[in-house]
Amino acid sequence: MSLLVKMLKTIKTPGIKSRLCSVVGLLIRHSTVIENELAETRICEVLVETMRDKIDKVRRKAIAALGEYMFYAATQLDDEQVDPIWELSYESIQTILRCLRMNTQEPAEDDVVRFYACKTLENICAQSNSAGHKFATLETINHLLAIFLSPSQNFTRPGAPRQAPQFYESLKVSAAVALSHICGLNPQLFHSIFERITAPVYCNTLTEGSPRVQQAFITMLNLALTANVYPKINDILLAEPTFLGSLMKLHEHQSIVIRGKCLLTFLLLFKLDFRWMSVVQNQQKFFNMLDRVLKDNYKYVQCCLLCLIDGILEIVPTIFQTVAQELQTLVKGQGNEMPHLQQSEFDKFMAEQQATQLRKGGNLFFISVILDLQTNQ
Repeated sequence: MSLLVKMLKTIKTPGIKSRLCSVVGLLIRHSTVIENELAETRICEVLVETMRDKIDKVRRKAIAALGEYMFYAATQLDDEQVDPIWELSYESIQTILRCLRMNTQEPAEDDVVRFYACKTLENICAQSNSAGHKFATLETINHLLAIFLSPSQNFTRPGAPRQAPQFYESLKVSAAVALSHICGLNPQLFHSIFERITAPVYCNTLTEGSPRVQQAFITMLNLALTANVYPKINDILLAEPTFLGSLMKLHEHQSIVIRGKCLLTFLLLFKLDFRWMSVVQNQQKFFNMLDRVLKDNYKYVQCCLLCLIDGILEIVPTIFQTVAQELQTLVKGQGNEMPHLQQSEFDKFMAEQQATQLRKGGNLFFISVILDLQTNQ
């Protein structure tokens, strides 16, 4: 391998350089174990330098080889006895980010090079915490969002041949999956992703996107709800009229993983604010739908359903406590005014629901949730 690296460093002929990059990439990809000597050849620096070549074909082969090397190096970084020689250099990281850029003052990158860079980022963030955190930044998600949200005609450079439509769709899918992996590494970035995409587009993607994108988006949402790092999420989701409908459609999805993750989304919403239970029951007859889920034969879906049921059982005492407090308030003649429940759009919505379904209003409204649970147990 050291001989190949030396040749790649000295040879200037584009055809030979591209072939050398292909050989290096294939050798790394199909090697079971690679010793530290490979990193000591400074192969990463050589490939980064090769990425400055003006010939598209050379850069395509170079980014493919660089991606293979960076992925292997990234998988070594999570070992307890990691050798510092495998650390990803600043230059290699910046090379990947530079290849992702869209709509900049600099000349546009070749579409194939951008695709390889995006796949490299996706794979690293999926497999390595140590290396993945280096990409879990606002700059990275902005590049990925630009790729995901851009129309296909915005990719190709003027005068360059266009790729097949499936190519650009695959590129966007890779960007979406990479975003979900980055969200797993740094959930704090979800609010930037969500606000850039916007709630209507996000919910429409949950319904109309390709299966991999749908799974990536519902995973990001679950990560954000679990970490509870986006305080406005309650009000935003409640105000989006298509949100609950999109989730309910996913219950019928052909993907086992998506069906299971959808159940976990409802569980996380209930844990975030138990009043979601009354919202989803009134709007979507959620608990009636669970009867159908019981017939799902796949173990993953059943495990997610058991988690949902256990979570609801943990929430029920809180509902009883809320109802008891309301009864105590009524007995003392203090009416149903509870100022601490009028702080957000979600609270205002629930107050209107209570007033509509129970003339006196107040938290006695949540007795209906218990009755629905009892009916559909």
